[in-house]
Amino acid sequence: MIAIRKYFILIILTVILVVFFIISRIQKKALNQEGVITLGQIYYAEPSNRGTVYKYFYLLNGHQFDGGVTSIGWNKKNNDLIYVKVALSNPTIGEVLRDKVPLCFTINTQPSMGWKEIPLDTCR
Repeated sequence: MIAIRKYFILIILTVILVVFFIISRIQKKALNQEGVITLGQIYYAEPSNRGTVYKYFYLLNGHQFDGGVTSIGWNKKNNDLIYVKVALSNPTIGEVLRDKVPLCFTINTQPSMGWKEIPLDTCR
């Protein structure tokens, strides 16, 4: 009886892992096919035992979305701007890009539908 229970738990865990893998592949495909770059602004940065926990918001097509990431060695602070790549069909699917945002960029002056690629630094 105990052996059957162990195998059942193992099968359930395997199915859960496969489902998470498939979902992540679908999200990555959406980002690659229809992703746009937008600006995000950090509003929370707190060190933890796994790195620094960052929370940020980003704007797309007049709507605000929230995101979060834990990172090591990424010295950002509150109000810093970051690039976020998001899927147009589902803007809650996104990933933070580590490219540096030029100092003259502001979250309110970006195109409402984002950029197809990281924009050139036009601050000079």
